[in-house]
Amino acid sequence: MKKLFSLALALSLGAAVFAQEKKDITLNIVPLPQHVQIKNGSFKVNTNTKIAFDSDEDKKVATLFQDFLKSNYNLNLSLVKSPAKNSIYFSSKNAKSANTEAYELNIAADQITVSGKASGLFYGMQSLIQLLPVDKRASIEIPQASIQDEPRFAYRGLHLDVSVTFFL
Repeated sequence: MKKLFSLALALSLGAAVFAQEKKDITLNIVPLPQHVQIKNGSFKVNTNTKIAFDSDEDKKVATLFQDFLKSNYNLNLSLVKSPAKNSIYFSSKNAKSANTEAYELNIAADQITVSGKASGLFYGMQSLIQLLPVDKRASIEIPQASIQDEPRFAYRGLHLDVSVTFFL
Protein backbone atom coordinates (compact mmCIF):
# COMPACT_ATOMS: atom_id res chain seq x y z
CA MET A 1 0.00 0.00 0.00
CA LYS A 2 2.89 2.32 0.82
CA LYS A 3 4.48 1.67 -2.57
CA LEU A 4 1.21 2.36 -4.38
CA PHE A 5 0.70 5.59 -2.46
CA SER A 6 4.26 6.81 -3.10
CA LEU A 7 3.94 5.93 -6.80
CA ALA A 8 0.70 7.91 -7.07
CA LEU A 9 2.30 10.85 -5.24
CA ALA A 10 5.34 10.81 -7.53
CA LEU A 11 3.14 10.72 -10.64
CA SER A 12 0.95 13.60 -9.46
CA LEU A 13 3.98 15.74 -8.57
CA GLY A 14 5.54 15.00 -11.96
CA ALA A 15 2.32 15.94 -13.74
CA ALA A 16 2.08 19.17 -11.73
CA VAL A 17 5.64 20.17 -12.63
CA PHE A 18 5.06 19.37 -16.32
CA ALA A 19 1.82 21.37 -16.33
CA GLN A 20 3.62 24.33 -14.74
CA GLU A 21 6.33 24.31 -17.42
CA LYS A 22 3.79 24.27 -20.26
CA LYS A 23 1.59 26.90 -18.58
CA ASP A 24 4.17 29.66 -19.06
CA ILE A 25 3.91 29.51 -22.85
CA THR A 26 0.55 30.91 -23.93
CA LEU A 27 1.30 31.91 -27.53
CA ASN A 28 -0.15 29.46 -30.02
CA ILE A 29 2.63 29.11 -32.59
CA VAL A 30 3.20 25.88 -34.51
CA PRO A 31 5.89 24.61 -34.41
CA LEU A 32 6.60 25.80 -30.90
CA PRO A 33 9.61 28.19 -30.92
CA GLN A 34 12.73 27.38 -28.91
CA HIS A 35 12.55 30.50 -26.74
CA VAL A 36 9.45 32.57 -25.95
CA GLN A 37 9.30 35.41 -23.42
CA ILE A 38 5.89 37.00 -23.01
CA LYS A 39 5.75 40.61 -21.81
CA ASN A 40 2.94 42.87 -20.62
CA GLY A 41 1.08 45.00 -23.13
CA SER A 42 0.43 44.78 -26.83
CA PHE A 43 1.25 46.29 -30.21
CA LYS A 44 -1.71 47.81 -32.02
CA VAL A 45 -1.84 47.53 -35.80
CA ASN A 46 -4.01 50.18 -37.45
CA THR A 47 -4.18 52.16 -40.69
CA ASN A 48 -1.23 54.37 -39.59
CA THR A 49 1.11 51.39 -39.11
CA LYS A 50 3.94 51.14 -41.65
CA ILE A 51 5.78 48.05 -42.89
CA ALA A 52 9.53 48.76 -43.02
CA PHE A 53 12.37 46.82 -44.64
CA ASP A 54 16.13 47.09 -45.28
CA SER A 55 17.04 45.41 -48.56
CA ASP A 56 15.32 44.07 -51.68
CA GLU A 57 15.23 40.57 -50.15
CA ASP A 58 13.55 41.99 -47.05
CA LYS A 59 11.07 43.84 -49.26
CA LYS A 60 9.84 40.52 -50.70
CA VAL A 61 8.82 39.28 -47.24
CA ALA A 62 7.40 42.69 -46.31
CA THR A 63 5.29 42.66 -49.47
CA LEU A 64 4.01 39.16 -48.66
CA PHE A 65 2.96 40.37 -45.19
CA GLN A 66 1.37 43.50 -46.69
CA ASP A 67 -0.64 41.34 -49.12
CA PHE A 68 -1.72 39.04 -46.29
CA LEU A 69 -3.04 41.96 -44.22
CA LYS A 70 -4.75 43.46 -47.26
CA SER A 71 -6.55 40.26 -48.24
CA ASN A 72 -7.44 38.99 -44.74
CA TYR A 73 -7.92 42.14 -42.63
CA ASN A 74 -8.65 44.74 -45.33
CA LEU A 75 -5.70 46.82 -44.07
CA ASN A 76 -3.64 48.53 -46.75
CA LEU A 77 -0.40 49.37 -44.93
CA SER A 78 2.32 51.27 -46.78
CA LEU A 79 5.87 50.01 -47.30
CA VAL A 80 8.74 52.27 -46.20
CA LYS A 81 12.50 51.90 -46.46
CA SER A 82 13.43 52.85 -42.88
CA PRO A 83 11.83 51.83 -39.58
CA ALA A 84 9.92 54.29 -37.42
CA LYS A 85 7.52 54.20 -34.51
CA ASN A 86 4.34 52.21 -35.11
CA SER A 87 5.98 50.00 -37.72
CA ILE A 88 6.53 46.33 -38.49
CA TYR A 89 10.20 46.07 -39.44
CA PHE A 90 11.74 43.22 -41.49
CA SER A 91 15.53 43.25 -41.27
CA SER A 92 18.19 40.86 -42.48
CA LYS A 93 21.10 43.07 -41.43
CA ASN A 94 20.34 42.62 -37.70
CA ALA A 95 20.44 38.80 -37.86
CA LYS A 96 22.47 37.31 -35.02
CA SER A 97 22.49 33.62 -35.96
CA ALA A 98 24.53 32.07 -38.76
CA ASN A 99 21.63 29.69 -39.51
CA THR A 100 19.70 31.00 -42.53
CA GLU A 101 16.41 29.67 -41.12
CA ALA A 102 16.78 31.27 -37.67
CA TYR A 103 14.74 34.33 -36.75
CA GLU A 104 14.04 36.71 -33.88
CA LEU A 105 10.65 38.30 -33.41
CA ASN A 106 10.49 41.19 -30.93
CA ILE A 107 7.10 42.73 -30.30
CA ALA A 108 7.18 45.99 -28.34
CA ALA A 109 4.49 48.61 -27.76
CA ASP A 110 5.74 50.86 -30.57
CA GLN A 111 7.40 48.47 -33.06
CA ILE A 112 7.56 44.86 -34.21
CA THR A 113 10.98 43.71 -35.42
CA VAL A 114 11.47 40.51 -37.39
CA SER A 115 15.16 39.81 -37.98
CA GLY A 116 16.85 36.89 -39.66
CA LYS A 117 18.70 35.82 -42.76
CA ALA A 118 17.14 34.60 -45.99
CA SER A 119 14.31 32.19 -45.16
CA GLY A 120 14.45 33.10 -41.46
CA LEU A 121 12.54 36.30 -42.22
CA PHE A 122 9.85 34.27 -43.94
CA TYR A 123 9.51 31.92 -40.95
CA GLY A 124 9.41 34.91 -38.60
CA MET A 125 6.61 36.38 -40.69
CA GLN A 126 4.72 33.08 -40.47
CA SER A 127 4.99 33.16 -36.66
CA LEU A 128 3.78 36.77 -36.65
CA ILE A 129 0.78 35.79 -38.78
CA GLN A 130 -0.12 33.09 -36.25
CA LEU A 131 -0.22 35.75 -33.52
CA LEU A 132 -2.84 37.81 -35.37
CA PRO A 133 -6.42 37.47 -34.14
CA VAL A 134 -8.80 35.25 -36.07
CA ASP A 135 -11.63 37.79 -36.22
CA LYS A 136 -11.27 40.55 -38.78
CA ARG A 137 -11.14 43.93 -37.02
CA ALA A 138 -9.97 47.36 -38.12
CA SER A 139 -7.51 47.45 -35.23
CA ILE A 140 -5.37 44.42 -34.41
CA GLU A 141 -3.63 43.84 -31.06
CA ILE A 142 -0.61 41.53 -30.85
CA PRO A 143 0.73 40.63 -27.39
CA GLN A 144 4.23 41.90 -26.59
CA ALA A 145 6.77 39.09 -26.67
CA SER A 146 10.29 38.13 -27.60
CA ILE A 147 10.63 34.98 -29.72
CA GLN A 148 13.83 33.31 -30.91
CA ASP A 149 13.71 30.19 -33.03
CA GLU A 150 15.70 28.06 -35.42
CA PRO A 151 15.26 24.48 -36.63
CA ARG A 152 16.75 21.74 -34.48
CA PHE A 153 17.75 19.65 -37.47
CA ALA A 154 19.15 20.64 -40.85
CA TYR A 155 16.88 18.23 -42.71
CA ARG A 156 13.15 18.02 -42.13
CA GLY A 157 11.11 15.27 -43.65
CA LEU A 158 8.96 12.22 -43.20
CA HIS A 159 9.54 8.64 -44.20
CA LEU A 160 6.48 6.47 -44.69
CA ASP A 161 7.23 2.80 -45.20
CA VAL A 162 4.20 1.47 -47.04
CA SER A 163 5.66 -1.98 -47.57
CA VAL A 164 5.01 -2.83 -43.92
CA THR A 165 1.27 -2.46 -44.43
CA PHE A 166 -0.09 -5.24 -46.59
CA PHE A 167 -3.44 -4.91 -48.23
CA LEU A 168 -5.46 -8.00 -49.13
